[in-house]
Amino acid sequence: MIKITIITPCLNRKSFVAQAIDSVVTQGIDGVEHIVVDGESTDGTLDVLANYPELTIFCEPDLGVYDAMNKGLARAQGEIIGFLNTDDKYLPGALKCVLETFDAHPDIDSVCGAVEIRSLEDGTVLEIGSEAMKKLRAGDLISAQTLTNARFFRKRVFKEIGQFDITYPRCADRLFLAKCLLRDMRTQPINQTIYQYGAHAGSLTFNIHGDNLDIFEEMLTIAATNLSAAQSAPARRFFRRWYGWVSGYLAIKYASKGSLPKAWKKILDASRFDPFWLVYFVKHSAWHIMTRHEWRPTRHS
Repeated sequence: MIKITIITPCLNRKSFVAQAIDSVVTQGIDGVEHIVVDGESTDGTLDVLANYPELTIFCEPDLGVYDAMNKGLARAQGEIIGFLNTDDKYLPGALKCVLETFDAHPDIDSVCGAVEIRSLEDGTVLEIGSEAMKKLRAGDLISAQTLTNARFFRKRVFKEIGQFDITYPRCADRLFLAKCLLRDMRTQPINQTIYQYGAHAGSLTFNIHGDNLDIFEEMLTIAATNLSAAQSAPARRFFRRWYGWVSGYLAIKYASKGSLPKAWKKILDASRFDPFWLVYFVKHSAWHIMTRHEWRPTRHS
């Protein structure tokens, strides 16, 4: 069977990391390479990691989660790559299903399953991941869920597209997936829920208490920078759509918070940068509403 590498970026996650590691161990797959890239934890995380001799551990300073993921990629020996957060876990049978799908479809670049989102506060479990979302759509990358950790890639994808851009500490995975989309990456959906996100106040992925406008500001920078550099018509269309939608979204959010000068500035900046931004905002907003039933989580239990 194809060898798989799981990469886990880690920093001060003593309370969570054992559950994540156990979810790999209990898959029962021989030869799994599990790389943990630790940014020099000081809370006892390294003591927990020492209990797992099967791990490959690198403990060194890094520039954030995506830098740690890139370090893991540079050292990965497997042909298939997956990313596991410290506060998340793989569900039973996940890796077997992933490897069997790659074996059955040697021409594909990636596979993707559905995910659960479990509140670590009240135990509520929601499920997300329609067939269309798994295949990777432009709209989901712009304003919905990307299912990043339920995606597994052939290592060649990173050789062709590159690693995560650490310029963007919150949204580098969206930019990477956008590049995959624009390069026509072939993704095979899996009819199984394979990954569980842990939602809590300290989560970078599903922070149940946080105000994430800073994430959208980063998205705006990504969209503007890549639109300016776009060389192809598909890339220009995609990044104009992203830029237009996030500009309008931020203007509305700032206005709703009473920050009218900030809202007005977003509108003026967008109008100067792309006079047609509002057209893209309206079109994508319509898509966003029409597909809401697909990307909004549904109660699982």
